[in-house]
This record gives sequence, structure tokens and C-alpha cells, in this order.
Amino acid sequence: MFNAPRPNLYPSNGLGSASFVDENPLSGSTYGGVEDPWSSTPALPPPPPPLPSVFGNILVDATVPAVYQRAFELADPSGSGEVSVNILVRTLSTSGLSSSSIDRIINLVSSRPRVSKLEFYIALGLVALAQENKDIGIEQLAAYAHNNTFPTPVLNLSSFVSASSTSHPALSDIPPYSESADPWIYGDPSLNGHPSTFPPPPRPNAPSSVTGALGFNWWKTQTNVEISTVPEKQGFILARYTVYMVQTDRGASVARRYSEFAYLFDCLVRRYPFRLIPCLPPKRFGGDVNFLEQRRKGLLRFLRFVVNHPVIREDGLLAVFLTEPNLEAWRKHSSISLEEESSSKRIDRVQEMGIPSDLEERTAEVRRRINPLIEQWTRLCIVAERILKRRESTASDISRLTTTMNALAEENPESWRADGDEFYLGVRQGLLTTSRRFRLHADLLERRARQTLVTSLEALKAQRDLYIATRDLFLRHDRLSGDEVEKLKKRVEMSSQKLEAIKNARKDGWAAEADKVLSSIELDQSAIAAALARRVFIRHSTWHELRVVLYNRENTLLSQALQGFAREEREFMESSLLGWAALTDELQSMPLEPVSHF
Repeated sequence: MFNAPRPNLYPSNGLGSASFVDENPLSGSTYGGVEDPWSSTPALPPPPPPLPSVFGNILVDATVPAVYQRAFELADPSGSGEVSVNILVRTLSTSGLSSSSIDRIINLVSSRPRVSKLEFYIALGLVALAQENKDIGIEQLAAYAHNNTFPTPVLNLSSFVSASSTSHPALSDIPPYSESADPWIYGDPSLNGHPSTFPPPPRPNAPSSVTGALGFNWWKTQTNVEISTVPEKQGFILARYTVYMVQTDRGASVARRYSEFAYLFDCLVRRYPFRLIPCLPPKRFGGDVNFLEQRRKGLLRFLRFVVNHPVIREDGLLAVFLTEPNLEAWRKHSSISLEEESSSKRIDRVQEMGIPSDLEERTAEVRRRINPLIEQWTRLCIVAERILKRRESTASDISRLTTTMNALAEENPESWRADGDEFYLGVRQGLLTTSRRFRLHADLLERRARQTLVTSLEALKAQRDLYIATRDLFLRHDRLSGDEVEKLKKRVEMSSQKLEAIKNARKDGWAAEADKVLSSIELDQSAIAAALARRVFIRHSTWHELRVVLYNRENTLLSQALQGFAREEREFMESSLLGWAALTDELQSMPLEPVSHF
């Protein structure tokens, strides 16, 4: 089942044809100059164009429907003349419009944290246009205002009043959202506290949250994972397999085989289809020692990624995988839920407001870059691995050189001229000293190559895996993000017409039939609401993965890798320099001519 690259489960969309990976990720794997698509401050939509001047006298010349005034009075009980965008969103959410339509309206009206009464009215007018299936645009609304015929939106203000009175008695007292706060990195600011106050980073055993935050200095608190290979294979002759010992700070080490890693991977992908999850290395029967070592490193990169993912790290199955001594026995007695994350989690309006209006454009930009990035990072890993192999080869050649030099001294122990020839003995001693220093340099070079192999090269491959995971995320998004909202809406409309016909006809048993149709309508409406909420959740998850996981890992971890490489390389060079300096001093005593001549 896992003895090959993953099959093509997802349609190609210009990002490659494989579901998780269709090339061998174990094959040897410049970000230079690529402009990062996000700044360090919260990404906000560009300011909307100036409102047409016709709205300047809207409060004087145009007559707005009573619902406008009623809505604003409820939103601004203190009479300040402006409300927060959060309150505006709460008001617009009573219209029954999709979240994408509300998001578009909000960004058309204003980019500021708070909106004026004029902007509030314009937002309600745009809601009315959307409810009439007309184009949502400032120009269209301006035409209505010019004719003094503002459209009337349909708002369920009673639900708004109920939510306001129970959850937030004084909604106008909520502090405005601060543009300096970045909830995508440090957590969501509290609605009832100062917007620049952030909650502490989530504890390892904290309840699962929708918005995973990395926290300050997150790279210093990464959970460490180690995987070692058990030397002896397990199983029978024709079904022998490799066992890996997984060690984390969550408890004692546990034994896991490849199929159990594959089980964890498949469960996580089903639970978190809209999260970044790196692919697994492939399975191969009869793999040699080098392949098994490369696969061990690939499993280690996968596990280190998921245990440090701000959301997935809290998954219960992952905790079981890291701590349960016998995973196979546990699976036989436990039921595993593969329910998609969006079915049990919801995001609030503040989180929804954090999704940039140009998310699709940003996503398209990442999609455009992802394949070239994968190609370049793959090439970078291949070249780096070649360099390391050449270093190892150089160390081997220097070792051979020292052996040859020692052999020379053994084959010619005495001078042919005379016993105790000081000139010859001094030169011979210099040859042996050089051989000894070469041996030390070979050891140093080999240790450095091995160190780079497990640090810098693995960091480069982790970067490559990150971009492959991003590509796979987009592929899953294309395959799984669809819904049947439009189909359900049409069915609700047809059922409503049918219900009306039943009520008008009033044939025998019409009441029971009407109740049945009404139940069907309610089920469809519930399904529509769930699908619309899922749309918002998918947008939220996509932005979270790009802004928090991808953006931070591709930059912070690369900085760490380069800094570590430079530091280690400097230490290696300094040690080499000290060795050559010592050799230079030691060879100063070598004679250049005999004490006496022929």
C-alpha cells in the first residue's frame, strides 16, 4: 500500500499531479531574492476608494428606511456617532448573507477600525443590494441615493438585540481593534481587555483551539523529537520490518514501525485537510542501509513538524502515537474519529475580520511560486549533499595520505648515508609530524561533514518539505473545499414553493405533509448554514497556515539554519587554522641542510 509514491488522488491544478508527493522526497532535495508576500504587521486590505461625493449629504437630502436608524441605535446605544467594525459585522450577520459578501461590504465601506454613521448606512444599503442579487458596488448605491430611493435591507434585529444584551451589555464600550496587534502570531486579543494584551502561548495539554499561535521566541521552545533505528528487524522471514524508537519529552520512548507512521499521517490529513502537513518518505521492500537511514531522517522531519505545529500538536491521536507503548493493541480497542476539523470548530467574528479581503490574490501568488521553490530547494539540497560527500571524500583521501606518509617513514627508517644522520632524522620527524596533523585534520573534516549532514542539510530538506506540504495543502483545498450551498438553496426555494402550494390547496392530510416539507426545509437551511460556516473556517485555516506556519517557518528556521551553519563553519575553520598554525610551528625545526657536507 505504501510501497510507492502516493497515487494521484487530487486533480492537477498547475501544482503537480500527486496528492502528497509523486517524486521521491528522499532524493537529494534559492530562496534568494523572493519578496515575502506579508509584512510583519497584520495584513490589512488597501484603503477603499473615496466615497462618491453624493453621499456627503445623504443624512440631509436622502430619506433612509427606518430599519437603518433602528439598526444604528442598537449598534450605538451611547450615541457616539460611530461603531466598531466588529459591531457592524454583527449587524450585517443578521441579514443572512454569506460571510464572503459581508467581508466584501466591510472592505468596501472602510479600512479603519471604526465606522461612522454614514459608513454604517452605506453598508446596510450594500446589504440590501446583495439581498436583491444585485452587484455590490458603491456606484450602484450612489444611484439609489441620487433618486432618494435607498433599498431596504432585511435584518433580523431581534436576534442582534438578544445577542447584544446577553453577551455584551455595552457593546459600544468594547475597545477598538488595534492595527498593531497581530493575532495570527501571538494569539487573539481579548475582546474585554486591552487589544495589545496577548494570552500566553498554549500549554502542551491545553484544549484544542482554532487559532494556533506560535508565541514570542517560539523557535526556542520547539518540542524535541529523536528517532533511532532498532538494529534487528522484526517479523517473519517474508514479512520483516524495521522498528523505530521514538523519543520525546512527553514520556518514555516507544517503538513504531513505518505502517504506524503512515496510519498517523492519513488520520491527520483527514482531520486537518486544510493544515500544512509534510509528506512521509516512501516505503520500499528490500531497501539498503542508506535508504533506511534517509527514510529515518524523513520520518524525523515529519514528526518534528507536526509536534510543533500550533494546532496539530494538540491532537489527541498524536499524543497517543508519542506515548502509547503498544499502538496496534490500542487501535483494536479504541475508536478513532476522522471527522474534519471544521465540523467541530468555529471561529468568531473577530477572527473572521482578521482574514484579509485579498486572501485569494495572496494565495494565488503563493501558488505561482510554490513549484519553482520546490524545484530550487530540491536542487539546493542535492548540491549541498554533493558538497558534503566531497568533504567526506576529502577526509578519506587525507586519511589515505597520512597512511602513505607513515608507510614511507616505515619503509625508509634509516639514512642510506650513515646511521644517526641528524639531517635525515630531522626531515623524517617532520614527515611524521605532518602525517599526524593530517590525521587530526581528516578527523576534524569528517566530523564537520557529519555534523553538517544532521544539522544544516536536514534544515534545508525541512525547508523543501515545507514547500511540498504547501503544494499538497493547495491540492487538498482544490479537492475538498467545495460544497452544495447553491444546490441546497435551490432545493429550499422549491420546497418553499411546494409548502405554499400545500397550504393553499388544503387537501386532506395537508398539515402532516406541510410539516414534512417544513422539516426538509429546516434541514436544508441547517446544512446551508453549516456549509457557509465551513467556507469561513477554510478561509481562516488557509490564512493561518500561510501567515503563521509557512511565513514564520520559511523565514525563522532558515535564519536559524544559516546562522548555525556559519557559526559551525567558523568554529571548524578556526580549529583547522589552529591545527595548521601548530604544524607550521612544529615544522620550523626541520633542518634545511646537513650539519656536515660530503
